[in-house]
Amino acid sequence: VESQLRRLLEPGKEEKCNRVAKGFLSQAEYECFTQAKDEEKKRWFVKSWTQKEAVSKALGKGLAMEFTQICEPMEKFWSFSIDDVHYVSIYCEDRLIREEDVTVCMMN
Repeated sequence: VESQLRRLLEPGKEEKCNRVAKGFLSQAEYECFTQAKDEEKKRWFVKSWTQKEAVSKALGKGLAMEFTQICEPMEKFWSFSIDDVHYVSIYCEDRLIREEDVTVCMMN
């Protein structure tokens, strides 16, 4: 999925990216996405995808879960970007996540 997502973010793929976003975002999220500036859309797209993927994996459903139905409060996520196209999201179903709850170790 990661390589497919990266290809959607390449220059000239904006229309395809919009179609994919419409398929996994709720109506309200999609409206926000379409109103974002072009340079912000990539980050918005990847952040939204990783957050929805984190929820579906935490619930044991993976990509079989209907992503348009996943609308969790931002406080249940801890997210950060590694670079322009790599984003990490951690989700906790039963409590809010605080920065001090998470330790990140990057390895080469």
